[in-house]
Amino acid sequence: MIRKKIAIPGFSEMYGTIPDGSVILLLGEPGSGNDIFALQALYSHALENGKVAYLTADTYPEDIIEEMQAYGWDYNKVKSTWKFIDAYSTRNIKEKVEELITYAREGYWTTIDTITKMWENLSITEIVKITRKLREAAREGGGIHFLVAMKGEVDIKDERKIKRIADGLIEFTPLAEHDVGILRILKMRRRAGNWLTIPYRITQRGIEIETTMHIV
Repeated sequence: MIRKKIAIPGFSEMYGTIPDGSVILLLGEPGSGNDIFALQALYSHALENGKVAYLTADTYPEDIIEEMQAYGWDYNKVKSTWKFIDAYSTRNIKEKVEELITYAREGYWTTIDTITKMWENLSITEIVKITRKLREAAREGGGIHFLVAMKGEVDIKDERKIKRIADGLIEFTPLAEHDVGILRILKMRRRAGNWLTIPYRITQRGIEIETTMHIV
């Protein structure tokens, strides 16, 4: 089975690789860094000439570019292989999601940022269908595909449905008293012993995994 490396400093050392063709749900509160994790992973992939499609449902693409600049990630270096899909300034979200799924079938790594924002315009039935279609496209085209979700913004039963469909679940929890966060890998396709707790920091360069720190 083909596996892919997530180019987050320290992540592969602590966890290893991710099965190719996986849809990973990144769940966390605003400010926890789950969106940064997805953006950083895709940027690193694009730097290696990997194809990327990034759907923005919660803000404009220009805001994402500014976020990249804040961490020293030069969008101009990757713009030839990076496609933004603006679902924020349109009412036809379904059409934009279908565009993303088409790119996923073509081997692009993708992100939906955020899938919880879609609850404002789509039913849980429609969102479940989208998630399943993305998973099918991921199996066909390969790559890694992130669903950024904000914890507590939707009904817990709806959230649980997406957790069940996703191939992987990574939860981000900030710990202010330690000036770090805890990254919990609660589920991962084709991997035994999924449960793993890893400390991380949000630095000027993005997410960095603490490979030597132990949180009690």
